[in-house]
Amino acid sequence: MIYRKILLLTLPVAWSFAPRPSFPTRSQVGRAAADPEIYLDPADEEAPPILLKDPANKKSIECEPHSFAKVEGDTSQYVVAVPCDPCVEICMVEPDTDSLTPIEVETALMEMILPVAAQLLAEDDLELVESAVTLTLRGDLEVDEEDLDEEGFEQDLELAAFEYEGDEYAIIKVGMPLFLVAKAPDLETGIGPDGFELLGDEENERLATLIQAELDLQFGIEISEE
Repeated sequence: MIYRKILLLTLPVAWSFAPRPSFPTRSQVGRAAADPEIYLDPADEEAPPILLKDPANKKSIECEPHSFAKVEGDTSQYVVAVPCDPCVEICMVEPDTDSLTPIEVETALMEMILPVAAQLLAEDDLELVESAVTLTLRGDLEVDEEDLDEEGFEQDLELAAFEYEGDEYAIIKVGMPLFLVAKAPDLETGIGPDGFELLGDEENERLATLIQAELDLQFGIEISEE
């Protein structure tokens, strides 16, 4: 294995795998007239962080609440939240095009390359954390004005690169915020009062489009459907 460090290199626009989205309108999202209504209330700006838990693998992720959602005919309360720590992707660099292909978190390949990535970042006092849904980064990582795009948003940054078994990988700090949807605490399912439960695939698919439409209508933002 060969390690090659490239710290805080701003990715060229063509390399960015998480470009700033063009926000869909309500009609583009495809909400039908028969869909239930969504009621979205902004969270208090001074609200403390909350913990989102993945019941499938017991992992968690600390987030700042953005808004709370109620669905017509559904007694559950949902939260839309943004991770407190920066999100990170480990990507394979395609040899012919230099394009980046993100590696899924819950895969055997990720399990093999994660210690290598963690070791590289640790040399700069950065901790790579296996959080729910995504990898996150802890440590002092300053953002310069050069790291911002024309709209003032952070760009994707390449933190380091390495080679593993003949393939090249890049560790990317994702600039675009990740919005996650979770369900409010339910003591009967073992989720305590300090934790919210991330949605399963079926429930997330059912609600993502509805909540996305309301988020776009009120705030002009796009959520993750992972």
